[in-house]
Amino acid sequence: MPLKHTIFSAQFKDIPSLAEIAQSELPGMTFIHDPESWRTYWRFGVGETPRDNLLIVARETEDSPVIGFCWVDAAMYHDHRIEEPWWCLNALAVMPEYRRAGIGRSLASVVKMQARKAGISSIYGVCYPSSVDFWSSQGFSVTARGGSLEADRLIRVEGQGVVKLGPVNDGEGDCMMVLSNDEAAADAARLRVLGGVGGD
Repeated sequence: MPLKHTIFSAQFKDIPSLAEIAQSELPGMTFIHDPESWRTYWRFGVGETPRDNLLIVARETEDSPVIGFCWVDAAMYHDHRIEEPWWCLNALAVMPEYRRAGIGRSLASVVKMQARKAGISSIYGVCYPSSVDFWSSQGFSVTARGGSLEADRLIRVEGQGVVKLGPVNDGEGDCMMVLSNDEAAADAARLRVLGGVGGD
């Protein structure tokens, strides 16, 4: 049953809750279990441009505890200097007692809306097998386990010009997911599932 909640930009006061939810719900993402890492590596942002982070939280009211969060950033640019307007959806987590109440859907909807405003051509990320149905319901194309994504054209890389991108995957054998925006700039590359949509 839907739960009345609101999505807010994350603030420094949310750091202990972000770390606690990450420890509980994302045990493999140890780099966000330490509260100090949220501040040190500056994961905060409102996603106004393709290079911005976007970190949002869900709460029942403005003053109530955080019950879920979503963190998105321009990982391909930061890690590989890929200049395409892509966002990596790094993490979305909701406390167990609040699941199936529409909170994950609200967080994903805000990310998609902000991505359109920022001119993002593709949102991509790792999709664990247990969450394939959820991401598919949000409009994402999902690979089979161990699947990869590819660019639909040559991509721009800072300092290298235009190059061909090899397959994108997580190296762990999980699924990948992607949602592309047809309204983004026509010359921006978009990611797509390599070899067809999967899910198992």
